Amino acid sequence: TSTGTTSTGTTSTGTTSTGTTSTGTTSTGSTGVVAPDYALDFRGATGLFQTKTFTPTTRRTNVTVSAWVWLNAYKTSDQFIVFVGTVGANGFGMVVNASATLSTSFVSVVYKYEDVAVSSYQLPLREWVFLSIVSPALNAWNIYADGVLKASVTGNAASMVAPASRSIFAGSGQANRNNFDGKLDSVQVWNCVRTGDQLRADSLPMYPFGLNGYEPELALYLPFMEGAGSSTVSVGSAGGRAYNISGTVIWALHDYAHMTTSTGTTSTGTTSTGTSSTGTTSTGTTSTGTTSTGTT
Repeated sequence: TSTGTTSTGTTSTGTTSTGTTSTGTTSTGSTGVVAPDYALDFRGATGLFQTKTFTPTTRRTNVTVSAWVWLNAYKTSDQFIVFVGTVGANGFGMVVNASATLSTSFVSVVYKYEDVAVSSYQLPLREWVFLSIVSPALNAWNIYADGVLKASVTGNAASMVAPASRSIFAGSGQANRNNFDGKLDSVQVWNCVRTGDQLRADSLPMYPFGLNGYEPELALYLPFMEGAGSSTVSVGSAGGRAYNISGTVIWALHDYAHMTTSTGTTSTGTTSTGTSSTGTTSTGTTSTGTTSTGTT
């Protein structure tokens, strides 16, 4: 008997090539924002601006006060930056508090005149900072610098009296007390709580870059665009009101050279996808032998 043989086919397995993904990089450009803008330079002696004909807000909370601030020196007495109301009677404001050693002079919130809620944030000297105090709840205040939260303080509830005397001061307390030694620009009062992102937008120079004065809840906007004279005029929905400037105050240039906007472009990388080659299987055939029967 002759037995046939079986041939077994082999299977070839294809390989898969995996493509790689190249990730593009983002290049951030820097465009300087330079506007023909001015600031008021308070020399820490007798300068202030004030009005007794308009109260931008009568709120005790849900309010924001902001300004560009350049502090020239720490002092051993409080320095009033902006105050809404009548010092000694009502209202609130932001101050640089007194420091005997000049090493713990912090931005603070003041009620009326005598009660100061001292924060832990210290203004740098001789550089521009967009400073804001924001009250999200009664007697609660958040202090922001350039739209970044720096500190939170709690005021003395017993001393909080809503602004009611139609006054606002900057650069000094009432009757030239506690004068500010530095520059101010873009004073704003909002009848709402501004967020960090909103504050950063508020800090841009006047339209077309930033505010136009007609934004909802913007109660007072003083961009100091005059550059000369003894008064400055508010802009926007609360516009046309003259704020008298008195004492040792001079006009200074604020060119916003310290501020940049990013306008870079982003290049997006492409992904190359590899292809898979599938191997084929060859099946062997079986040959069946035949059986031959011999004769005897």
